[in-house]
Amino acid sequence: MKALIRTLLEYRAIVLIVFVVSLEVGVYAFIKLDIEAYPDPSPPLVEIITQNPSWSAEEMEQQVTVPVEATLNGTPHLDQVRSISIFGLSDVKLYFNFDSDYFRDKQEAGMAKSVTAGAAEGRAIAGLSAD
Repeated sequence: MKALIRTLLEYRAIVLIVFVVSLEVGVYAFIKLDIEAYPDPSPPLVEIITQNPSWSAEEMEQQVTVPVEATLNGTPHLDQVRSISIFGLSDVKLYFNFDSDYFRDKQEAGMAKSVTAGAAEGRAIAGLSAD
């Protein structure tokens, strides 16, 4: 142990340089470290809710839910599509991979929603509103 201390004292400049470089590398790594205090374990989710109070669940399924699902099935990074159709309401949930960009996913879903709504208007569907 005494030999180690003697060697470190003998090469004081080298020890000081190694210490300063290690400190700088540590500070740089700390600044670049991405830490979330409370990480979100849920995957990115985009939800499309469509309403038409005068339609039955079967009509909502055939006229709204199935076309929305078919339009969105080719979306990049899409992991799961879950949907439910009840009286006057269609709810389609899109679950994306964790490595996807949430804002891009939301934009893709919005474009598909507008395409589906445009097709619905072409079929003269009245009273259909999407959120």
